[in-house]
Amino acid sequence: MFKSIVLHIPHSSDNFDFAGQDRYVEGWRRQAEPLIDWYTDELFNPAISDERVIPVIFDTCRTLVDVERMCQDPLENKGLGITSYALLHTDGELYKVRESKEEDIRYMKKYLDHQHKSAHLLVAHPNSLLIDCHSFSSRPTILQPDVSRNQEVDICIGFNEDNTKPSDSIIALVADHFTGRGYRVSFNVPFSNSKTVETPVRYTSIMIEINKAIYMDEDTLEKKASFEKVREDVTSLYGRLFLYI
Repeated sequence: MFKSIVLHIPHSSDNFDFAGQDRYVEGWRRQAEPLIDWYTDELFNPAISDERVIPVIFDTCRTLVDVERMCQDPLENKGLGITSYALLHTDGELYKVRESKEEDIRYMKKYLDHQHKSAHLLVAHPNSLLIDCHSFSSRPTILQPDVSRNQEVDICIGFNEDNTKPSDSIIALVADHFTGRGYRVSFNVPFSNSKTVETPVRYTSIMIEINKAIYMDEDTLEKKASFEKVREDVTSLYGRLFLYI
């Protein structure tokens, strides 16, 4: 039985304040819109507060600092690493977010502070389930140019092949929860794995990705009428996980 659920919500923010007053910020903001996991800070949070459910929400847009990436992440070479989303096209040009080593250090400190905060929560709440909370676009992005598989998936469940992997029965419970509510579920497709952090305690990690098309308008970025139902369907899972033995 899990005693706590830590909701890791890394990509919901559209906040660019950390970049300061750089003249390219508005361009980055436009480019970032398809990459932001809009409203996941609401979708995964229960409407009624539960002290056993602990959110850790990153407060800065992922295109400035992506706390899901790893140090020496191979995606750095593609401009999709911890701090390399700066290589976004803005008005037909490529711009660098940072121009100095001091700025790189500042951005990496932001990344490391978040990792330490997440690790502290897991240590402070033993026997936790970490839920890595995301959404994915139904349309092509620089992260995923081919979205042909996305059209057949409403909920993607991801997990690692290491000691953070949930048991088969937990994975089945999560899948059954969503299929029982009419959602089409996949495993590690279109995205795979789940958040891990370095801690001295053992924890379980599972990713839940929600297709944006089922809860929001990807053109206007507004919530659909279905938003509250999707939120209820997601957050009602937690009670079942607390009862799991």
